[in-house]
Amino acid sequence: MSKRKLEVGELGTVSMNERRGKRYADAYTRDSTGKLRRLSVLAASEEEALPLLERKARALSYAPDVLSPTSSLSDLLGAWHADVVMGRDIRPQSKRMYQTKINLLGSRYGEIALEDLRPARVNKIVQDIAQRAPLHESQVLKSTLNQALRYAVLSEALEYNPMLALDPLSKKKHRKKNTALTVTQIAVFRDTFAEYVAKQRRMANNRRNAQLIVDIIIGLGGLRISESVGFRRCDVDFEAGLVDLN
Repeated sequence: MSKRKLEVGELGTVSMNERRGKRYADAYTRDSTGKLRRLSVLAASEEEALPLLERKARALSYAPDVLSPTSSLSDLLGAWHADVVMGRDIRPQSKRMYQTKINLLGSRYGEIALEDLRPARVNKIVQDIAQRAPLHESQVLKSTLNQALRYAVLSEALEYNPMLALDPLSKKKHRKKNTALTVTQIAVFRDTFAEYVAKQRRMANNRRNAQLIVDIIIGLGGLRISESVGFRRCDVDFEAGLVDLN
């Protein structure tokens, strides 16, 4: 007797194994074209793994009940994570990072229905993110939200991505004011460093060069942090008065 063919969006036999202290589940399904696809998820328990597999199978079948305008943002983030993030060939730490951002977005804004995510509402969310988080984290959260909303458009739960109507996240709010040493502070620093050099026996034959290097670093105030940290004595030609910066 031949084995029954899987229907589109239907899960076959689910295999459960333990991997890295979690439950690894995989099964076959058929996508919207009828092609056999193998799905896999890594979850904390079998109870958590099975719904994730079912959601991924439904997403591949483009079933209309996967997402709709009345679905919540949490529903969207979960579907996007299961279908896109977990399906990517990316590092485990990147997947964990996305999960962290999804949890954060879901805890703050997850109850909002997709049909209510109009540009003005989304702009308020983006502004709230910018006020709560540093620049880098704000950009990652904004990118995560944008990718999830693009997925909503592809899933036909939204007609357009409201993020496209927003201005880029301003960096001015996060930009720190640069500070510089005053002439008096530089003089104090040079005198203090000179005293330090004078007390170091290993610098006895090289005191003048040590002071010159410090003066060069101060004089070249535009050095990046990496350039300053990587600055070496051999980078200075004291006779020619040249500095080689890498």
